[in-house]
Amino acid sequence: ADTTPVDVMAFLPRDTAAQLLKAGKWQDKKDLLDKLVSATDVPVIKPADFSELIKALRLLLGDSMVLLVASAIKVLGALGAGLGSGFRQEACSLGTVLLDKLKDKNRGVVDATHRTLDLFLLHSCSLDDLSDPLSNALGKASTPKVRMEALRIMSRSLASHGKRKAPADWWVTTAVLETMNDGSGDVRDQAF
Repeated sequence: ADTTPVDVMAFLPRDTAAQLLKAGKWQDKKDLLDKLVSATDVPVIKPADFSELIKALRLLLGDSMVLLVASAIKVLGALGAGLGSGFRQEACSLGTVLLDKLKDKNRGVVDATHRTLDLFLLHSCSLDDLSDPLSNALGKASTPKVRMEALRIMSRSLASHGKRKAPADWWVTTAVLETMNDGSGDVRDQAF
């Protein structure tokens, strides 16, 4: 596989972030997001200043059009995978907002969120990096659906990474043990 870093910004208009936010029609935003998904679907992305793009994508996570939300989440996942540890800070800062998307009723948004968080945990950050957002997602203040989905993410991460990226702290054990007594049977089952 070719591991030459790809300059994805060369494939996009210079003001992509601004265009995403000012486009009047949702279809225009979706077309631009599709270009971003295509451009970022590479093994290694050349580091660049993605801060404005990430801000725009973060804003789109709150859009009422679920197709836009799912696409924005996919782009964030591709950036995390392609930039690797160079995306660590952004991945960590996006943890809370992405885990919050697990309560979405649209399965496409939830699936995109799972895939993106899996990519973050594989390429950009560790479970320890996301300990606070994950602990909050597993807390009693979260819905049973969010707790169950967060447990699934943690389970996949632990299974796929093993000791290589195992959490350094006991927060995982504590968080999972607390969900074993959850009021929701689905959450209890997922904890085991």
